[in-house]
Amino acid sequence: YTTSMQPSLKLPFSPDILLDALIESIICIDLQSRIVFWSKGAERIYEYTAEEAIGQHYAMLFPGGAAEEAEILRTQAPAILSKQRSVFEGWRVTKSGRRVYVRVSALPLFDPEGGHVGFVGHAVDITAQKQAEEALQSGRARMEALLDAQSRADIGLFVIEEGRVVFANDALCRLF
Repeated sequence: YTTSMQPSLKLPFSPDILLDALIESIICIDLQSRIVFWSKGAERIYEYTAEEAIGQHYAMLFPGGAAEEAEILRTQAPAILSKQRSVFEGWRVTKSGRRVYVRVSALPLFDPEGGHVGFVGHAVDITAQKQAEEALQSGRARMEALLDAQSRADIGLFVIEEGRVVFANDALCRLF
């Protein structure tokens, strides 16, 4: 194997070994949305082996099934087919039914004559990041509701950091 950038450089390993080392998912689908390539990273994220996944419809990974997959392809295909990388995020379902949130980068696949034959997607499991963002947003909403309730009850509240007032709610401001 050689790289396209430096044709004389021989890799000391096969591209398969490189793909297997990635923790990210690499999935290729044909024009009928059938999975034709499934990396070890895809096995780690989605829990299906390559033998189980190859030949299956890509929709098996979407909580909303084929309808959700079709909507994503409908909205993302124009950018992907213009040979631009398309990046999108969403929930997917693993073999065990666990939900994972992934960031997907997708590109079209072409045969040697330039005909469009499918898509390749590179997905990263960002479930922990998504859950942290949701927890932060939920905490922020609870804090805002608490502050609003205290202010409506005319309970003054202020926060001092390093000897300076950095926050005062409406109730405290009404007092002064």
